[in-house]
Amino acid sequence: MMSPRQLFSKRRRRRPGGFFLVDALVAMAIILLLTLVLTVAVTRQQRTTAKLADSRDAVRLAEQTLTALQAGDPAPAPPEGSLVEIRPAGAVKDVAGLAWVSVHVTHRGRSATLVGIARAAAGGSAPATSTAAAATAPATAPSGQGGAK
Repeated sequence: MMSPRQLFSKRRRRRPGGFFLVDALVAMAIILLLTLVLTVAVTRQQRTTAKLADSRDAVRLAEQTLTALQAGDPAPAPPEGSLVEIRPAGAVKDVAGLAWVSVHVTHRGRSATLVGIARAAAGGSAPATSTAAAATAPATAPSGQGGAK
């Protein structure tokens, strides 16, 4: 029969030294790598979401502007940091008082362009483009030449 000291020394010899430390370090490295990958993915997703939101805002502002022009109202004032350009795109044939207009909106680096039929400004010529939100005057509808009846 073996003494307790001999049993303890044999058990100790069978275990490789430092194995637990290497396992812990490898596990920590794997966790660190997965955390890094997750952080990069979340950051990219947030950036993409912000860009998509800015694009949607640009389209909404272009739609609001074109709708106002179609109703004969002045274009709404663009929010700070946005630029709305309204350009005539030609007269509508056989319909007096209507004109094609192009509405181009730039919002935080994202842009949207819509083309539609709007009421032409009555008499005189209106400016072809509106200014940024920092300007005091809202954008106005461009004048268009009515076609022959």
